[in-house]
Amino acid sequence: MSKIVALILCLFPITLTAQSTSPVASGYITVVNSDGSFAVEGTPVLSEPKIEYSVKDAKGVTGSNPSFHPFVGEFVEVFGSAPKGKAGTPILASRLVELPPVLGDIHGTAIIDFVPQTETAGADYVVRADGFILRIPHTASVKFEEPLTPQTGFRPNVWISYHGALQKDGTILVSDAALRRNTVKSYEDKLHKKKEYDPTAVSPDANQSGVSKFFLGLDVKRFPPHQDDDLEARIARIGESLVPAYQRALPSDEPTRLNFRFHVVDVKEFNEPMALANGIVLVPYIGLDRLKTDSEIATPIAIAIAIAVEKEQVRGRPARNTLASTAIAGDIVGIFVPFAGLPGDIATGVARKHLIDLQLEQAGRVALCLMHDAGYDIRLAPVAMWLSKPINPKPIDKIKMPPRAAYLFKSLGTIWQEGSPATQLTPPKSVASAQSTQ
Repeated sequence: MSKIVALILCLFPITLTAQSTSPVASGYITVVNSDGSFAVEGTPVLSEPKIEYSVKDAKGVTGSNPSFHPFVGEFVEVFGSAPKGKAGTPILASRLVELPPVLGDIHGTAIIDFVPQTETAGADYVVRADGFILRIPHTASVKFEEPLTPQTGFRPNVWISYHGALQKDGTILVSDAALRRNTVKSYEDKLHKKKEYDPTAVSPDANQSGVSKFFLGLDVKRFPPHQDDDLEARIARIGESLVPAYQRALPSDEPTRLNFRFHVVDVKEFNEPMALANGIVLVPYIGLDRLKTDSEIATPIAIAIAIAVEKEQVRGRPARNTLASTAIAGDIVGIFVPFAGLPGDIATGVARKHLIDLQLEQAGRVALCLMHDAGYDIRLAPVAMWLSKPINPKPIDKIKMPPRAAYLFKSLGTIWQEGSPATQLTPPKSVASAQSTQ
């Protein structure tokens, strides 16, 4: 009898899918469709008729969650039938577990870019900075650098260093903070003047030798402009729509006002927009290859603008000069980098990468705010960063999600969850609104 069964199985092979007690997929929800179906890390998820929904608390205890509602950026574990075959094969889920964001200690330094109106007398101070909504109760310890006061300090274009705790609604409850004016240092002013770019003064055949790049670095004045007036106009419109309202409201003679200009250039050395300290944003043509909608194109441009307004190049300068000791200056990001036990060269390299990662994470959070203010679809931001790495025709489900895209998904699930305070803010619209395909 067993031989007959074996023969039948040979004639009519049956494909069995594995059921596992471990999740067959875990990661961020990257797409939510109109019918409620979704994808995790690019892989579609189909639900069994009797699927079980659960949620795991901070202590790792899992409980039932019948009101599960998927949203982009939420982190989940999927149990069920593991997909077999080519990439993109759906998972048949029998159980899904939500993992809420990790709450607790957080700190940073950033420019206040928006202050919502407070309607209740004696209410907490509320500002938006560092990509977060910061709630500063009257019990918090707050220091003001002269001439700032409690009446003049909580306003846009002021630096705030804060320490607090991340809340369930994505806001930060601040326990202590320090505010100081935004000023332009002498070396920053020199950098503004040195890094000018005039596309009409650069030949389309301009080039920089390898020797020059090695000894002097990239010379932006040798970047040839891309010859496409329509594309240049589109990039300028998108870029101008992303400039924060507080920057546009500054007087023309205000030293901290950045004269934002956007130019498409033909370079191969990098594929993401380069922000100069003076507000010039150079957008490489090759970086636009896979970004089709305005919301996708707006993403890397918004990140570049965030780098400029947060003065990442200037703020990183003193930190880079002290990396050998592994202590990052307090007015940079307000943290200490624990690499003192490593050899000098390794410690410097690790600390430098850590600093760059922190700067890029901050730029990503602030970029989502700029996109939100201008009316772009922020859910496409991590997708844009995912598509642009690498630049080739691979489908997105065959590209490993880069860390920057993953962090943007995390920010969406933490700060921009449905109904959160961040989503309800309505800052002044930009000069050029996002009137295009989102």
